[in-house]
Amino acid sequence: TENVPSILYSVIDETAVTFTEPLQTISPNGQYILYKSGVVEKVDGSIQYLLPTNEVCSRVIFKLHNWDWSPDNERLAYLLSCTDSDAQERSWVIVINVTAGELLWQQEIVALDNTFPLEFLYWSPDGKYLLLDEPDELYEGQRQLSPVWRIMADGSTSLEVVVEHGFLLGTVRQWMP
Repeated sequence: TENVPSILYSVIDETAVTFTEPLQTISPNGQYILYKSGVVEKVDGSIQYLLPTNEVCSRVIFKLHNWDWSPDNERLAYLLSCTDSDAQERSWVIVINVTAGELLWQQEIVALDNTFPLEFLYWSPDGKYLLLDEPDELYEGQRQLSPVWRIMADGSTSLEVVVEHGFLLGTVRQWMP
């Protein structure tokens, strides 16, 4: 299914747009496309770039929901995770400016006592925080609810637990007048 193109269908005017590679998502304002390859492109084709990585993780691997557009559609946050040369799972929170693809900040996630790598990332509706969670999978025959963490969206703090045992389903954007 990796080579199957994505198709966006409009029920309003019954038109379809076929994309050259599989999509991960489209920004809520409809201006940017995030492809599964890690390429971000403006819908009109005027801007295109590859998501920044680092010397440890050379490519972004999209998981359950390890990325999210900021409420103002100006930033994109994602988790960059991989196994390093010592067979250790490592992860970073990365935030970029969507318009230029410029790296705004990145922070390695360290010293978490988690069973699985973090795979959920959402912006708070006010855009001040990023919320993170790991998948709550069956582990040793029991469903384990993990902590839900948050970090300031400007990267000025380290992760802190906001819920001891929970499951982050997502966030609901506030309706704008």
